[in-house]
Amino acid sequence: MVGQIELIVKFVKTTTMNKRTLLLPVVALSLFFTSCIKNNVTDLTTQGSTFIKISSNRNNSIFFSPFTDVKMVPLFNVRKDANTNESLQKLSEVTITGVPGMVDRYNADNGTNFEQLPDSLYTLDPSVSKSGNIYTITFNPGDFSFDFPIHLDGSKWDLSRKYALGFALTDPGTGNKISNGLDSVIALISIKNAYDGTYRYDMCTYHPSGNPNYDCGTTEVELHTTSNYSCKVYWPLGGDYGGPMVYGGGLSWFGAQEPEYTVNPATNKVTVQNAYIGATTFYTTITAASGFDTRYEPSEKKFYIRYGYNYDPGPVFNPANTREWTLELTYLGPR
Repeated sequence: MVGQIELIVKFVKTTTMNKRTLLLPVVALSLFFTSCIKNNVTDLTTQGSTFIKISSNRNNSIFFSPFTDVKMVPLFNVRKDANTNESLQKLSEVTITGVPGMVDRYNADNGTNFEQLPDSLYTLDPSVSKSGNIYTITFNPGDFSFDFPIHLDGSKWDLSRKYALGFALTDPGTGNKISNGLDSVIALISIKNAYDGTYRYDMCTYHPSGNPNYDCGTTEVELHTTSNYSCKVYWPLGGDYGGPMVYGGGLSWFGAQEPEYTVNPATNKVTVQNAYIGATTFYTTITAASGFDTRYEPSEKKFYIRYGYNYDPGPVFNPANTREWTLELTYLGPR
């Protein structure tokens, strides 16, 4: 079931330094509820047909915290909307076909890098039979909902990778029909590291012309897992990766910059790097030796960060050239 509340976001694009600007007075909010069974009810009348459909979101995102054992994971839900009680009490064998090409198409359409989930990372649940790329599930008498489960081995998962599996309904079973437009799904599976989540992003930033007073602001960001101890900053209001800053009285960011935080698990010290592919701007992380202790505090679930670029040697802040972010990121919850 997907719910969404959305207000208009207004962007002002400029060509200077590939900057993308979001005006402060404009607010946007999106609430998404995914990976849940649609709670629609079909009356058992004598009219119409019995339909089989995939009731999960077509792009079904599934997130996990790290684990090292084997967990049962429902990838998507299949629903039987019976038109009569007699049909509901009838056993139905439904055929689902694996479609690897859906993963490639999703990546091409969305600029992502999901990989086909390898067989070595999971086993099928006994409730699902498989021959080649053909899967069979069974609705026993009285069943109207089936979660398609796999058993995922967390000990073999590489946190730097994201996996996916694509499926299509191909045979709804004798006497049934496939619901038009509800016949396919791609399960997008990601395991999150300990820092992944939604954060309040309190910033005081400096730019020689765009924010010479070192003004401050607040927004929300997400940290997206990129490896065991690293996350990239994603700004929901901008719909992309980047490091928000105060600029010209509004919130802004630079299009060729994608800050990535890496935590040293032994010391909880943090370094910030520009993970943008083809980056020409490289960050300097300010440490305690230079006047600010950039770190993660596990007891607070909070990041304290200062970084920037165009420093004088040292590094020494230069008001004529330096661009700098001083940040506190406070954990709000999972994304």
